[in-house]
Amino acid sequence: SNDDNYYCPGYIEQMVGAMEESGTDMAVCQVLHSYSAWSVTPPGSDLGCWLAKSDLVKNALWQGEEFTSDRDYMQSLISACGGKVAVVEKPLFVHN
Repeated sequence: SNDDNYYCPGYIEQMVGAMEESGTDMAVCQVLHSYSAWSVTPPGSDLGCWLAKSDLVKNALWQGEEFTSDRDYMQSLISACGGKVAVVEKPLFVHN
């Protein structure tokens, strides 16, 4: 994440808890996003709003340098875990 973004207190605990509860290898949360007039955007809508097990990340390599590479990477992570992702319906990440 960039240095002007931040994670809300409890981010890791809530994301890990969601993965454990659902039995998934990845979790995504909502984002409070400056690009959308400080509104809450859907879970998984920013590169900073996910947490995944290391084995999953090792198997989904970053590709490209285009503007859409972050979205493409998120999709590769989701595909690598069979589309089963824990969703936290709280804005735990703030994109400045």
